[in-house]
Amino acid sequence: GTEQSGFIDSVGFELYMKLLDEAVDELKQDEFKDVFKDLPKVTERSEPTIDAYFEIGIPKSYMPDQSDRLSFYTALFSMIKTEEVNEIIDELRDRFGKPPVIVERLISSAILRLHASYALFERIVIQKEKVTIVLPKGDSEEFYKNKFSALLDFINSNYSNEIKFVQSKEILKLEVKNRFDSPEHIMHFLIKFCVSLNNITNL
Repeated sequence: GTEQSGFIDSVGFELYMKLLDEAVDELKQDEFKDVFKDLPKVTERSEPTIDAYFEIGIPKSYMPDQSDRLSFYTALFSMIKTEEVNEIIDELRDRFGKPPVIVERLISSAILRLHASYALFERIVIQKEKVTIVLPKGDSEEFYKNKFSALLDFINSNYSNEIKFVQSKEILKLEVKNRFDSPEHIMHFLIKFCVSLNNITNL
């Protein structure tokens, strides 16, 4: 009812994502380790946060039941392969009808987060004027030994006019000019960017 704002609303979306990541990692390392044995190790993925100027989520007007919303949040943000998203979308449509824009953007955010995790990005901040991608700290041997040179070559070869490196204290970032006319277009660009980078680094 109205007195129950829902778990996501009460703890905050970012904290929910942190709790979910911890729970999934625990499952991978414990009782479901055989199921996850063929996946990259946990250390080969990051747990990126996605911050956007536009709203994402599952509104109560679309999915009234709190447990349903929790179930779909969990399904979306514990994906380990993009094929799973089709099953989630099919179930959404079958049970609740066509997803509103806010839900479609949530789905895109989940897909972006999945690919960004394999690229080892720490955070993606989507603003109206630019997008900032926070790279791992300097002590991340996995990234700077195995991926950084490929990232540098990839950007210089394909995005030299669109993406630049920015050093802020000890944090290295990528800044992308937001030349896109909608959140959907920028999300599509970022997903494609992460997928292409991961393909180059054989992930």
